[in-house]
Amino acid sequence: MEQEYYRHVDVVLCPTGLDLDATEQTPALNHARKVLLPIPCDVERIKFHQREHAHVFVHRAGHQSEGRNGTIEILKAWPLVKSPARLIVYHQQDLPIAPPSDSRIECRRVNPPEYWQCWDGTGDVMLHPTRHDALSLPIQEAMTSGLPVVCSDWWPHCDDGDRKGYLTPWAQANAVPVSQRVADRMCRSFMSHRVTPEAVAEVVDRLYGEDISAASKQSREWAESRSWEKLHGQWLEALS
Repeated sequence: MEQEYYRHVDVVLCPTGLDLDATEQTPALNHARKVLLPIPCDVERIKFHQREHAHVFVHRAGHQSEGRNGTIEILKAWPLVKSPARLIVYHQQDLPIAPPSDSRIECRRVNPPEYWQCWDGTGDVMLHPTRHDALSLPIQEAMTSGLPVVCSDWWPHCDDGDRKGYLTPWAQANAVPVSQRVADRMCRSFMSHRVTPEAVAEVVDRLYGEDISAASKQSREWAESRSWEKLHGQWLEALS
């Protein structure tokens, strides 16, 4: 069934290098043209909010109850955080674990149409230590709004498109160098740095109160470089 389906595919649009690698290693798609084509950032709908200092951290748990976005590690981390840093967790379904009893934590249940609230200027830094995604729309949307992102060293999050708005402090220690990971992308799950609650707490305390104004501007600049206006021609060419 799968082979029959692939036989009718003429063009594969790949939003990241990881997707491109996967298609290139799929023999049934050897005949198809592969195009590395980023998903445009919606800079018209998501407004830019300049962030100045890291006081409030935002996490989007999404609709996955197993905590695929690093939700469990983040919730377990907050009792270990020594600074007065606040945490806002947006989620659709029940959280994978009960939030700690901590006045600094606020959990907001939202439905998909209301997820734009995540980018309304609330919060200063987004925490997203996911180990499951290739393309990450939450990261892309956060950066569009001017939120610097703290992510894991999971490729391609750490080096896709030279995202200068990224803050990846826990990926800088004990992590395999990017070049080595990219050399063997299909085994990346064994090479990405394990994000622990202790590591999250250390990062939050290190960033608390820091000037993030430059990273906020760079996040938006990165998004504008991938706006619909900038990528319109590439999409037309790929689909023609």
